[in-house]
Amino acid sequence: MLKKLKSKRIIAFFLLMITLLSTTQPIFAASGTGKWVGGQFASFIKTTDNANTQYGVLLRRLINYSTNEQRTVFCAEHGVDFDTGTVYNGKYYTPVDSKLRKACKVAYLGWYKQHGNYVIDGGTSSALKKQYVLTQQLIWETLGQSNATFIDSGIQAEYVSFKNNIENQIAQMDRRPSFDGTTITIQAGESKTLNDSNGVLSAYPSLDRTTNGIRVQHSSGSNSMTISVDENTNLENYVITDAEFKSWGMIKDGTQDHDSMVFFEFASGVQNQLYSMAYNDPITLAVGLNIETFGKLELSKLNTNGDLVNGAVFKVRGPNDYNKDVTVTNGKITIEKLKKGTYTINEISVPYGYLIDNKSYDVEVKVNQTATKAVVNEEPIGEIKAYKTDNYDNKLKGAEISLYAREDIKNVAGTKTWYKKGDLVTKAITNDDGMVKFSDLHLGKYYVKETNAPDGYLLNTKEFDTELKYKDANTKVIYIDVNGIKDEEPTGTITIIKKDSETGSVPQGDATFNGAVYKVYANEDIYNKAKTKKFYSNGDLVATRTMNEKGETEDITNLPLGKYVVKEETAPIGYMLDKNTYNVELKYKDQYTKVITDTKTSLENVKKMGVHIFKSGIKENSGETPGLEGAEFTIKLNSAVERAYAQGYTYAEVWNGIDENGNQVKVDSKRVAEAQVIAPSYETIKTDKDGNAYTQKNLPYGKYIVKESKTPTDYETAVDFTFSITDDESEVKEIAKKTKHLVVNNEQLETYIKLIKKDLKTGKLVTLNSTTFEIKATKDIYDRATKKILFKKGESISQKMGNTTYTSFTTNADNIVVPDSSFNSKNDDKATITTPLKLPVGSYEITEIKVPTGFLQLDKSVTFEIKNVKDYDTDKDGDFIKEVVVKNEQPTGTIKLDKTIALREDADTSLIDTSDLSGIEFKLSAKENIIDMADGSVIYKKGQEIKKYNLTKDGKLTITNLPMGTYEIVETKTLDGLVLNTTKYEVKFEQKDLTTKIYETKLYISNDTTLVEFSKTDITGDKELIGAKLTVLDNENNIIDTWTSTEKTHKIEGLTIGKEYTLKEEIAPEGYVVATSIKFTIKDTNEIQKVNMIDKIVEMSKVDIAGDEIEGATIQVLDKDNKVVDEWVSGKEPHKIKNLVEGETYTLHEEIVADSYVKATDIEFKVITDKETQKVVMIDKIVEMSKVDIAGEEIAGATIQVLDKDNKVVDEWVSGKEPHKIKNLVEGETYTLHEEIVADSYVKATDVEFIVTTDKETQKLVMIDKLVEITKTDITNGNELEGAELEVTDEDGNTIDKWTSTKEPHKVKGLEEGKTYILKETTAPYGYEITEEIKFTVTTDKETQKIEMKDMPILKNVKVIKIDTETKEVIKDKFIFAIYEDPECTKLIKEVKSNSEDGTSLFEELRYGTYYIKEIKAPKDYELSNKIVKVEINDKGIFVDDTQVEENENTIEFTFENKKIEVPKTGVESKIKLFASAIILSLLGIVYIVIRKRKQDEK
Repeated sequence: MLKKLKSKRIIAFFLLMITLLSTTQPIFAASGTGKWVGGQFASFIKTTDNANTQYGVLLRRLINYSTNEQRTVFCAEHGVDFDTGTVYNGKYYTPVDSKLRKACKVAYLGWYKQHGNYVIDGGTSSALKKQYVLTQQLIWETLGQSNATFIDSGIQAEYVSFKNNIENQIAQMDRRPSFDGTTITIQAGESKTLNDSNGVLSAYPSLDRTTNGIRVQHSSGSNSMTISVDENTNLENYVITDAEFKSWGMIKDGTQDHDSMVFFEFASGVQNQLYSMAYNDPITLAVGLNIETFGKLELSKLNTNGDLVNGAVFKVRGPNDYNKDVTVTNGKITIEKLKKGTYTINEISVPYGYLIDNKSYDVEVKVNQTATKAVVNEEPIGEIKAYKTDNYDNKLKGAEISLYAREDIKNVAGTKTWYKKGDLVTKAITNDDGMVKFSDLHLGKYYVKETNAPDGYLLNTKEFDTELKYKDANTKVIYIDVNGIKDEEPTGTITIIKKDSETGSVPQGDATFNGAVYKVYANEDIYNKAKTKKFYSNGDLVATRTMNEKGETEDITNLPLGKYVVKEETAPIGYMLDKNTYNVELKYKDQYTKVITDTKTSLENVKKMGVHIFKSGIKENSGETPGLEGAEFTIKLNSAVERAYAQGYTYAEVWNGIDENGNQVKVDSKRVAEAQVIAPSYETIKTDKDGNAYTQKNLPYGKYIVKESKTPTDYETAVDFTFSITDDESEVKEIAKKTKHLVVNNEQLETYIKLIKKDLKTGKLVTLNSTTFEIKATKDIYDRATKKILFKKGESISQKMGNTTYTSFTTNADNIVVPDSSFNSKNDDKATITTPLKLPVGSYEITEIKVPTGFLQLDKSVTFEIKNVKDYDTDKDGDFIKEVVVKNEQPTGTIKLDKTIALREDADTSLIDTSDLSGIEFKLSAKENIIDMADGSVIYKKGQEIKKYNLTKDGKLTITNLPMGTYEIVETKTLDGLVLNTTKYEVKFEQKDLTTKIYETKLYISNDTTLVEFSKTDITGDKELIGAKLTVLDNENNIIDTWTSTEKTHKIEGLTIGKEYTLKEEIAPEGYVVATSIKFTIKDTNEIQKVNMIDKIVEMSKVDIAGDEIEGATIQVLDKDNKVVDEWVSGKEPHKIKNLVEGETYTLHEEIVADSYVKATDIEFKVITDKETQKVVMIDKIVEMSKVDIAGEEIAGATIQVLDKDNKVVDEWVSGKEPHKIKNLVEGETYTLHEEIVADSYVKATDVEFIVTTDKETQKLVMIDKLVEITKTDITNGNELEGAELEVTDEDGNTIDKWTSTKEPHKVKGLEEGKTYILKETTAPYGYEITEEIKFTVTTDKETQKIEMKDMPILKNVKVIKIDTETKEVIKDKFIFAIYEDPECTKLIKEVKSNSEDGTSLFEELRYGTYYIKEIKAPKDYELSNKIVKVEINDKGIFVDDTQVEENENTIEFTFENKKIEVPKTGVESKIKLFASAIILSLLGIVYIVIRKRKQDEK
């Protein structure tokens, strides 16, 4: 024990001496170099690493060789030795490696925190030894150098507990506030308090610091921190980093940096060591701020005239899901408090009269500024197309069409007048399609008018009104077609006039112009102007006209222009045929002349013939006798004479004072003259000696009456006689017959009477049944020769033939009933009877004694007169026959019908209009054959429709003049909404007597109405749905009725039978689908017809991938025109979609996605027509993004953006400790993940393009940030170089990062993957040359990219020339010089042997520094010099013993002298020297032995 103590004292003495002799170097310095001596002591506690050793885990202390200051230290390099008592050169510094720093923390918490400056030695207690050993083993384990366990299980259990305790302390010391590394969103001008749920913020000191308008406040002991942002800040993102908080002193208590965490680094093979007198790892915090700054947006709404417009509605969308509809008032609106960013403006509604602007406008709102945007609304324009055709719809080219303003045309605001009323707006010429187009017209009222017609056409002067009306906000152009501007072609009119060639407009005789037939023929092919329609071919008959008595006829009008020819086809009575042809050409004149006329006059030659009268003195039947001379005959036109009689002139007045018997009587000469004007004499002729008299000129066509105006003496005057001129002499071939020959004698006139029975109304001959007539004299009838009365007035005429006397006369007929004494002849025509004998001149009347069946009796007798005029126009037998027509009428029937409508009380009767029943139609048919009683013909066959009749407005109908018989009347049409009355009503008319003319039947007929009941229910059908707006439309989409459903059904009366209607749901009740329209046809029944419409529901759920309802999503349903039919914000329950229509297809669109969800792909769905609740589900997924390092750990502090395909930012955030849920994404869209600001020291990652998939799973994205480390090394040894000033620039020369090299690799900031950079050394470390630039590209592989820049040291050569001291000659021999680091020449760098040929030693490639050169072997026979030469190499040059020496090619030379050895002298002095040397060597040996022994004891 005493030996050990003595050994310790000896060693301590020597160490003390060493310390006193060493230069003082403080161990607490942050970094430096020095010499240390270590001490190691046995603990005898073993682990599995040293189970076979004697001493177990060693305890260590370190002594500063210079100051002798001691510290307990821990091994930091397991398995590497550190010899006790050996002096080692080393460097020390504060470690930056995370493992080393943690190991220092273990050292502090496991040992130094309790034992501070206590120094381990051999006497350390076992408890302290165990604590030291536990700490040492945990350090090794922390450094990853040992996972050993203690051999002693008890100690192992203590170690586990110790380890957990230390790691818990470290974790607690490292624990930061819960909001550390997060990014909070805060508005400018707002304060937010952050609460630390980890409960560690209270360990931080108080703080009240403002930077860049951001104030941070914290009170020590509090677990909350308040951050306030100045309202005028321009910052958007700001990160208060660990470094900034640290600079503010915001360091967690107990973690302050005392600069007492020290790592000792020795040469390879020598154990590195560490100690830590404090925790020495400042724990601070970092907070990112996303600052929502505000600006304003002023929207202005203008028209194209620059006027402010009110009432426009805009949708404004912007950052952070800003979505608002704003309405412009007074032409402007300012939106306050908008967050900085880009806002998209869309106009969604415009005032009436304007077009909506469908463009999207992006406006940048800047902080504390007012962004402005003026949106101009255009007004719709109009386009009018006018079409020009002819009457045959041929398109007309070349017409000038003008457009005029019908009113003042103004803009919507009324601030600008485009055209005044009546202004000519524009004009154009029609193209090949007959069309003009007027474009870019302002809306308003116009009229179109033709102002110049094409050649060949008439100008259409009609004004065609049209109006360009505003339709809606999306219709930019209002199109209107103006049709019907038809140009007529001029027409032709041919006038044909008939004139007598001699008398002009007055026909001669009885000839008449009436009945002349003219025909007009085409004299060429005649077309319309466009040649598209052929009216007539050459020779076609165009028109036929018949002349009236004035020689006039209806003009031939509306003739297409062209060539025609007029010909007379049939001559009128009494005229010769005009054989001339009259050519007519109708030619276009101008656009104003509508009718081209041409008049053709046809001059006719009347038929004429001369007259020869032969007068005999005896009766004609006595044969030819010589003529009687001197008889005078006056010839007048018979019709003229009859007119004179009809006008009241007497026989004598007409015949110039001669009465019927030829006597001259006294008459009024004036009246005679008047009568002569009416009935002039054509000619008066006298017989010659032979009894012949000839007219001087031919008489025109007609019937003439001749009176013997003078009779030779003793002869009786002949009776008046008539004759007719019917032929022209040119028409008679026989010459003898070219003159009309008349033989006149004195025979008395008698005639047969032919009675003819006709129907009064139809003029038909009554041939079915016979009629019996009786003839009576209305005056006394005389025999002219004897003056004897043949029949007295009122006496029935009887005629005796043979033994039979006939007193009546019966007509021949199909059914003949001949009364007694009635004459009938089968030879007569039906409906006629001719008296068997002649009747003399006189007045008579006819009565019916038997009326034909089916006829009424005569109202009065029919009178006739036999005049004393002989008619030379006799029948075929030469007999005179007078026809007398007797007309009767048949009775008729009349139907009177009265219509009524039976209306209901419990229905909507508004459709029934009973104010006008004229639309009701009846059909009258014959129920049997209806016979015409005149001739037995069938007027109407059985079942034949007679006619259809419509009622009067008040529902009346009268049918008259129906022949007797049975009829059937039935309703064939009724009013819309009435049920047709199909009852057939029989009406029978039967003649009851001979006097009733009209038989009347009255009918009273009623109609029921149709009735339809409408029901609106849900799919259960339990009850009526309230609130549905329903409409009934006809097949032309006219609205019949509209109503809103109630709890009762709706009834409509009066829908039209047979007509198809549609029940349409305009608006469904809240939450119901608009049902498919129902078509129904009204049956012909008065029963209630029912129509039931059922409404279904469509439910929509917005769910996440787990199927849970998502709240907060704005959902829209769009129709096929992309119009929004429903919009809502999703909640906790499914939504019943409004405004849907069955059968229609819709799109479910997510307008605004719920926070952190992806906008789902639009879902197209069709509302099916089955009556079940239809469910539609839209699923929102999540896209998570992680920003990690190459180890997969989340990186905080990187600003990440997501860009859409237009490079617009859809989301931006600062990365934190957790993955980020990306906002504003849309399924199926492609986005780019972009790192805007990289976290400190990381490389900006390459953009990552990704597609948001449509699968309903959480989609995860990872962006990995790599590191680029640059090391600065010595090219010769690879050692890290400090002090080099380096910078990285991009290819454009911009500086990306700059730094000064240290002993650790530098992590370059600001780099981006895929880009090329240049590493430049701007200043080399001292003693080094600046190296070349390194061009490098940041690779995209996710590994730490290492770049090494090597520097070449500046190297110099030192040549030592050995010379003799005395002779100064070069000593060319072998010798050795050594070069040292220190002046004591203890730190040998290298030895250099001489070049014996030139007597020099060359030290090559010496770096900057101070060197000491010493001779260690002298040349033979020379003394070894103790001279030490100081050589200093620096940037100023090379100095030898402080004197600069000139270089030559980096080499300097200096001389080193040596003395020759003198021969030694013997004596006491040398012995003394040898003895002293021996003593010294002995002492050194003893010291060595003692130290060696001590080491063995310690082990």
